[in-house]
Amino acid sequence: MPALIIGLIAITVSHDRLTQILLAIAAGASLLAYYTWAGPKCSYCVQRNLIPVAAVAVPAMALGVLAVAALGSRVGTGLAVLTAVALTITIGRASVIVHERLENGSYLLEPQVRETVSALPAHSGPVELEGFTEGTHPPIEEPDVYDLLDEKTHENVSQPTLTDNGQGLFYLGGAQPLGPSFKRNYQYVLTRLGGIATQRRVVARHGPIVLERRTHALDVTITGGVAVAPARLDPTGTAWVVGKLEPLQFLAVGGRPGSQAWISLVFRSTVPVRVLKGSSLASVSRRPDELDVCLRAIGTPPVRAAGLRLAFTPQPPLATIEPYQLPLPARGVRLVGMSVSSTRCA
Repeated sequence: MPALIIGLIAITVSHDRLTQILLAIAAGASLLAYYTWAGPKCSYCVQRNLIPVAAVAVPAMALGVLAVAALGSRVGTGLAVLTAVALTITIGRASVIVHERLENGSYLLEPQVRETVSALPAHSGPVELEGFTEGTHPPIEEPDVYDLLDEKTHENVSQPTLTDNGQGLFYLGGAQPLGPSFKRNYQYVLTRLGGIATQRRVVARHGPIVLERRTHALDVTITGGVAVAPARLDPTGTAWVVGKLEPLQFLAVGGRPGSQAWISLVFRSTVPVRVLKGSSLASVSRRPDELDVCLRAIGTPPVRAAGLRLAFTPQPPLATIEPYQLPLPARGVRLVGMSVSSTRCA
């Protein structure tokens, strides 16, 4: 098929000098693509710079088919028809593959996000983003949602930046100490992890995307250590624990000077799980298939941090059922509840 396409373009150029302009455009784009490959080593810049080649190839192929048909013989007409049919089948199949890759293997802003954000009241104040770095496409999902919420709140988004395990902050400055982007006085939280029960009041929910309002002076937000499947495949927003290589990390926000913050976590597991000792760990209690952990947030109000490592053997994720779908999170342990208090966990 590439040879056939090149042949059609050659016929086009040889029959009409004006179409040599198309060849010059393609040559220029190819040189620019080679420069970005040999110089800055930017692989996706190469693909981007080759887009004009695809654009000019379409009319060039069409003119080539017409040139073959214009030969005036039955052989020419037959060749033109066969060529057109072959191109239609090949390009049609390629288009199906592109559609499947776009639908299953990439990220487009999910309608559940738009529907949930639309429920945000006017003059809501800062809105905290939670869990959008834990999906399958964090470098795209996080900035997409951030921009949508930034527009809705008139640049009043609260973005924690201490951790960035999934590189969701790649286009937003990366991991760094908390600065102006994190607003401690947020009253609303837009979370990707609808499967985690919290102390907040649910304002709106569409699938795994939940808008919540703080009801306590103290709030706890998770900043890393879990993974979640795409919204279309998991409407519950189940937060699967990644494991000891990537610790669970939390921020306790609020509280008076000199006060303490204790974070209560509830896990459910289908595999044996072990809690590793750490500076934040206060206590652990077990029930059948359930684990209750108490962490002491470290630091001074109004923002304190806590971390936890769990050791277990993850179960393989569900088999992918869509072509080009990225792997789903491994299973075994899920975080189902989190809360925070100024008194030690019961």
